[in-house]
Parts: sequence; structure tokens; C-alpha cells
Amino acid sequence: MAVKLRLTCVACGSRYVHAAEVARQSTILLSQRVKDRREILGLVLVNCLVLAAAIFGGWSNFSLMLTYWAQSVLIGISNAVRILRLQRFDSVGVRYDEGIRELANREKRKCIVSFLSHYLFFCLLHLVFLLVLGKGLYAVDLFFGLCLIALVFELMLEHRQQVTVDRQTVPNLGLMFITPYMRIIPMHLVIIFAGQALDSLGGMLLFGLLKTAADVGMLLVAQGPRRKSLGQHCAELSQTG
Repeated sequence: MAVKLRLTCVACGSRYVHAAEVARQSTILLSQRVKDRREILGLVLVNCLVLAAAIFGGWSNFSLMLTYWAQSVLIGISNAVRILRLQRFDSVGVRYDEGIRELANREKRKCIVSFLSHYLFFCLLHLVFLLVLGKGLYAVDLFFGLCLIALVFELMLEHRQQVTVDRQTVPNLGLMFITPYMRIIPMHLVIIFAGQALDSLGGMLLFGLLKTAADVGMLLVAQGPRRKSLGQHCAELSQTG
């Protein structure tokens, strides 16, 4: 009888521990969602402040777009390095890992070459348009140099965080390939629709709106693997209960 009582108590204790773990993971998931929303709101606020500073400070839209262009180039290179450093990933429903290293490396190299050739071509095209339409309205000065240094430092920190997430999850290679193209769209649309009025207030507002949308879109994609991993872990714990 004592043995049965002990087994029952151990089982009950196990259920209590499991329920506590489920509750803890659910709290972490909820906290991550709140943090993700704050990141999005913070990003939107920063973009709005920069746009307001550009408008009331009399900045040239070409200077703003040239900084954005430089950031896009750095993000493209960072994305290629991320792909190269992947330890495991999913591509067209096929999972690649260290067990098939040679095949995985071949797939990564093919993806990097294709990505850089297309993405950097668009970046070069945008630079030509900016130099032609800008007509010297942009300023490559100390402020521009400081902005580039800040962008490089920010991207280094972001790249490190993304690589850590990549190692904890199984990234989708196709999604990694296409995500940076969100930054191509704002430049495309502003150049097409603003044209000669690119440096007007309307052109600056259009660019600011599209840039914010692209930044939020990329942030949502970056947040996805973390939320998915936490959600799957919570679901697995609930099912084992």
C-alpha cells in the first residue's frame, strides 16, 4: 500500500512540475510577443522621427535615399554571409544538415551566387538613378560617413543575433533569399512614381512610408522563427501532458 501511495505521489508531483513548465513556457511566449510588438512600434517611431527631422531640417531626399541604399547593400552582404554560415536549413521541403555537408554547401553556394548577382544588380541600378536624378543634391560628407559607421555597427549586432537564431532553428533558404528584396521595392516605387519630383515633400513622404513598411516587413520575418520555435515547444509540452 505504501508503495502504491508513493507512486501516486511521484506521478502527481510529475504532473505538477509539467504543468509549471507549460505555464513558464507560455509566459515566455507571451513575453516574446509583447517584446516583438514593442520592437515594431519602436521601429515605426524611429522612422517617423527621422522623417520629421528630414522634413523640418531641410534634408535632401537624395541624401536620405543614398543612406538607405548603402544600408541595403550592407544588408545584402550580411544576408549572404548568414546563408554561408548556416549549419542546417530547409529548401523546397528538403532539410539539409551536417549529415549531408557537401550537398548542403553546394546548395548554399548556388543560392548565394544567385542572390548576390540579382540583388546587387538592383542596388547598382538604384545608385545610377540616384546619381543621375540627384544632380548633386545629395551630400557625401562627415555626417554621411558617421551614418555609415553607425549602420555598420548596428548591422554587426543584428547579424550576430540572427546567426544565433539561425543555429537554434531550421531557417528556410528561400525565405532568406527573398526577404532582403523588401528593401528594393521602396526605391523602385519612389523612382517610378516620383520621377523628377523625387526631392519634393511628396517624394520624401512616399519614400518614408515605403521604407517604414519594408523595415517592419523584414522585422516580422526576423521575429517569425523565434515565435515559431517557442510556440512549437509550448505545443509539445502540452501534448506530452
